[in-house]
Amino acid sequence: MADAARTHRHDTVLLDVDGTLVDSTYHHALAWHRAFQAHGIRVPMWKVHRAIGMGGDRLVAAVTGDDVEESLGDALREE
Repeated sequence: MADAARTHRHDTVLLDVDGTLVDSTYHHALAWHRAFQAHGIRVPMWKVHRAIGMGGDRLVAAVTGDDVEESLGDALREE
């Protein structure tokens, strides 16, 4: 029986990329908050948390304004 368990192969992999099965909102907010801090931008965590779900292409401007989006948007998303 032990040999059969070791040779069992999985034919399916389930990835939860949008938080449907696991609530990852806090972790996304924390990652964005750290990215902003790494670039010297201080924003309240609640403001970042509230913006989670809108996508990085809109999140930077929503949280920090269009000036930061223009100057650091790509770098923040990369971070």
